[in-house]
Amino acid sequence: MQTAPGNAESVDYGNELASPFFTRGQLLAFRHPPSTEAVEQVRKGGNHDYIPHEYIRAVLDRYIGTGRWDFSATLHSVDKEIIRKTERDKEPVEMLALTVNVNIELRIHARDGSSRMLVYSAIGSCTHNAGVDKGYGSIMANAIGSAESLGLKRAASNLGKAFGFDLKSKVKKEDLPPPLEYFNQKINEHYSAKYGTPLHTGNQLEASSETLRLADNSSDKDDEGAQTNVRSIRQPTKASEAEPAADAEQPAEWDLKKVPEDYLGWLSCLQTLIAKLPELGNERELKSFVRRNQKIIKKLPVLPAEDGHPERDFEKRWQTELGNRYDQLGIKRPADLKKAA
Repeated sequence: MQTAPGNAESVDYGNELASPFFTRGQLLAFRHPPSTEAVEQVRKGGNHDYIPHEYIRAVLDRYIGTGRWDFSATLHSVDKEIIRKTERDKEPVEMLALTVNVNIELRIHARDGSSRMLVYSAIGSCTHNAGVDKGYGSIMANAIGSAESLGLKRAASNLGKAFGFDLKSKVKKEDLPPPLEYFNQKINEHYSAKYGTPLHTGNQLEASSETLRLADNSSDKDDEGAQTNVRSIRQPTKASEAEPAADAEQPAEWDLKKVPEDYLGWLSCLQTLIAKLPELGNERELKSFVRRNQKIIKKLPVLPAEDGHPERDFEKRWQTELGNRYDQLGIKRPADLKKAA
C-alpha cells in the first residue's frame, strides 16, 4: 500500500494522475450531473431534454482545461430532397430538405508529458428544411453546424454525467457542478485523514451539505515519535483492544501461498494483501481476490507485543482496508465484512 511521505509537505491527491489523461479530481467531477438550469427542452416533435452546445464546451474547458482538448468534424454524407409544401388557399411551395451526417472526433491530450491522445468518436446527424429561395449554401451551413454540435455532445457524453451521459434516463439533476477544486479538496481531506499529512487545501471552498462519503473510519497512529526514533508502545489489557496492524516498516512483498512464522512475516503478508486492493476495481474482482487468498486471510492473527513491536490486530486491519476499498468504489459491503472500528 502506498504511504504518504513522512515530511511536512502537503500532498495534493486531487491533482494526482489516475491515468495518463485524468486526475483523481477530474474523474470525480465527471460523475456530477448537469444543473437543472443547464438542461433545456425540445418541444418540436415530442418533448425531450437536451444540453446546449455552449454548455458542453464550457464544461470541457472547466474540467479538461483550455488547450487540453480539441475536436474535428468531417462531412460524411449529404442527402437532398425537394418537398412540396401545400397550405389551404395558397400556392404549393417547394422546400429543400438537407440531411447532413458528420463524423466527430473529440481528442483529449495526455497530462503525463507524452504525446498520447484519448479519442472519442461520434456521428452527428441533422436535417434542415427551408424554402428553395433561401439557397443551398445557407441551408447546408445551418445543417452542418447543428450536426457538429450534436456530434460533439454525443462524443463528450462518454466522459460521464457532467456531459449529459444518461440524461434521457431522467436522472436526478442538481445544481451547476462545483469547480474542480472542490473535488480535489474532498480527496485531499480523505487522504489527510487516512495518513495524517498536512492538508493541501488549494482554494478554500464551502463544504457541500451532501458531503461525499470518502473519509475513512480508521486512522493510522504509528510512529508518533518517529522524529526522535522512539516508538511509543501501548500495552493493551486484552487482544480486542489491540491497534490495527501498521505500515511502519516496509518489508518485501510476501508470497501469499506461504504462512508467516513471525511478526515481520505477518506484517509483510498484510502489506502485500493491502497493496493489491487498489488494483481491484469492482465487486467481482474483490470477491475473487478474497476467495483466492481465503486460506491466508483466515489465519491473520492478533500478535502480542514482543521484541520492540507493539501488539497488532492484523485481522482487524485487513477488515478495515477491505471495507474502505468497498466504500471507495461505492459498493455495498458484504454481510460478513466487519465495519471499520
